[in-house]
Amino acid sequence: SQAPNVPAAQQRRHLLNAATSTTTAWTVSPPPCLGATLRSATPAVGQPADIVSAGVTRSTVVNAGRQVQLEFADGSCYEVHGAWLKDSSPANRGADFYRTSASDVWKLRDFAVTSAKPLNDGEQLEVAYDNGSGRRHVDVFEARWLHAFAPFVGKPLNEAASPPPRCQGTGSLMDHLINDRRPWRSDVEMPVFDAAALCASEDLQVQWMERMVDPGIALITGVGVPESLEREHAGLPMERVVKEIMGKLNQHPVRATRYGVMRKTVESATQGADYDMSNPLSMHTDHS
Repeated sequence: SQAPNVPAAQQRRHLLNAATSTTTAWTVSPPPCLGATLRSATPAVGQPADIVSAGVTRSTVVNAGRQVQLEFADGSCYEVHGAWLKDSSPANRGADFYRTSASDVWKLRDFAVTSAKPLNDGEQLEVAYDNGSGRRHVDVFEARWLHAFAPFVGKPLNEAASPPPRCQGTGSLMDHLINDRRPWRSDVEMPVFDAAALCASEDLQVQWMERMVDPGIALITGVGVPESLEREHAGLPMERVVKEIMGKLNQHPVRATRYGVMRKTVESATQGADYDMSNPLSMHTDHS
């Protein structure tokens, strides 16, 4: 049968097991037998070589939708879990790549992949799931993203699937500053940044991050005036600046805002002793 919304010249469906519909393969033309030709082919004009080598040439749903086998244009082939694909859904994150909900993890076991097919000559992969109640969910993944993660999360299925590179030890781009920093005192020369200039310049953002390591303090001026001093509004100008230069502030599960307001409610008291406002706050380390 022909894939919807995709030219027949670009995709063909292969039923690997005629007895069941749980194992389905999709292939981008040319067929997989020309894998060697694909690997040695010259990239099309205007198409980077990494897109060609990372393209999905074949996708096969196996084990009743619990795993998906992915073959890429460089010849590598991996088997990844359908639950990992669902957990990695682009719909699970916001524009700043911050996860929108952690509760979705508990629902992963309910989903099974029903189909996985390459799109746009293999530059993308469309994955459809069913949660057992007939509700269908569809995600579209970039092939280069899948190709980059497959060695780390997938099971290699052939010799072309190289093992993932290993990182020896840990480190930080700030190591050269961390090793030489000293505690600041009352005579510190505080670095000063203008909020508008900081939001507009990546170079200034790098300087600001370095100054937050050494000397460990900085002043941002021109942040703006809130609409009011009500608790829900007071920190919004700061939040907007932080989102521009770093990303979304962490949303505390109990606090009403991302900048410190915590409501006194019956529900908050059930979160633990630290949120029971009838008791003195115990010594603790903040979560972020």
